[in-house]
Amino acid sequence: MSPRSNTRLSVGRTDASFVSPSARTAQSTVVLQDLRASTGTTGTMTTLDSFINADFTESYASLAPRLALVASQVETKTNLMGLDQKGNPTVSYMYLSIPRPREQWFQQPPPPPAPQPPDTVYYKLDSSMSEAVWDKINRTSIASIPVDPKDFFHADGEKRLACKKDVPIIRNMMVFFTLPQVSDVEYARKQVIDLPLSVNEELVFPMVLGPQRYRMENAEWLHQSFGRPLFGRINEAETTYLNWRNTPAGQLASVANGLSPFTRFDINLRSIKSLNLLHLVTEMVVAFEVETRSGQPPRFPWIESCKSTSTSSSFTEAQAPSL
Repeated sequence: MSPRSNTRLSVGRTDASFVSPSARTAQSTVVLQDLRASTGTTGTMTTLDSFINADFTESYASLAPRLALVASQVETKTNLMGLDQKGNPTVSYMYLSIPRPREQWFQQPPPPPAPQPPDTVYYKLDSSMSEAVWDKINRTSIASIPVDPKDFFHADGEKRLACKKDVPIIRNMMVFFTLPQVSDVEYARKQVIDLPLSVNEELVFPMVLGPQRYRMENAEWLHQSFGRPLFGRINEAETTYLNWRNTPAGQLASVANGLSPFTRFDINLRSIKSLNLLHLVTEMVVAFEVETRSGQPPRFPWIESCKSTSTSSSFTEAQAPSL
């Protein structure tokens, strides 16, 4: 999906237009949106407008103080948002598991002491939230998945993003469906399937000082498609996604590129249901490929999961290639 332009984003009550925020420039975009919200006699945009509309035939001595004031306010906002000295961007992969309640499985596993199906190795959405997601799927074939910063961040990066990273921006998303039988996986992979995606207009960008909330008003950004989803057995989401990402189709994918992962994603699963596959799914895994930068503490004191610690991490990252 190609980058978009003429995007409208609302910050509080202030509407703002900006040129397509790719993953590489999204951090700067967030800064600019906050600056655009700074109105009033001392607001940054008021100062900037004053400078842009200045009479440039004036002397340098007259213009220099105005430019210095704008530069100072931009630098201050950048520092407050924790985007200074963040180093090179890296690509990280987050796999969010939404397991189907066992009592809803089409083929029930035998009761203990018989061997039980293995548990997922990926970070699981809160159990009550997972039940709510699957309840709506069963009723409407729509998966409404709310993603919160606590689902992405952990103090030591256990199955999630380390809290010293911030402003994760999506490069690509994909959906993986766990099926219990090899024959079902093989059948599903041969089908022509398209999964429409709707992104909620309310987006949250995490900053050190707290969540920054924006409203995306461009429908092209909010209504996209995954195309053919991925299928496999339990705990194959990561390898399947990375292998697919190296295919011609995968290399071109950029679903939700430039958006924050912290919003609600509505995925239309009716095409899977029409192929008589949806009732066989035991787990849905949403793969997030995000670009972020590393910083130093403080580590998001307002995110509860950034206050706890662990001893292991399953979150992988790499240097960010160009899109």
